[in-house]
Amino acid sequence: EDEKSEAVSLSSDSATLADVFQGGPIEIAHDSKVQHFQRISQQTGIHLEDMLFFDNESGNCREVAKLGVTVAYTPDGVTTKMFDVACEAFPQTRGDVVGIDVYGYDSLEGASRFF
Repeated sequence: EDEKSEAVSLSSDSATLADVFQGGPIEIAHDSKVQHFQRISQQTGIHLEDMLFFDNESGNCREVAKLGVTVAYTPDGVTTKMFDVACEAFPQTRGDVVGIDVYGYDSLEGASRFF
């Protein structure tokens, strides 16, 4: 299966990564997320502080945020609400992990901002 056609859930709708992030780059890697972002930055010339990352694993979120990337913690996948929150928070939250506080308390240790 072509990795670029991997579907992303946006609420009850779904879209491919290519639909959501037109113009790419789209890279799905199975190595360190830190190495992954450093590689993307080097290949594209885009500074890490100008990137936005979505992930459902808290460890990945904390490690990538240390690079200066704005990170959206998405334990339930990339929902429309979380996508909107992350886009609204970006780029003012460079190096922060953002999330939605659904339980009335921060559900990600080390998170900087919850909405």
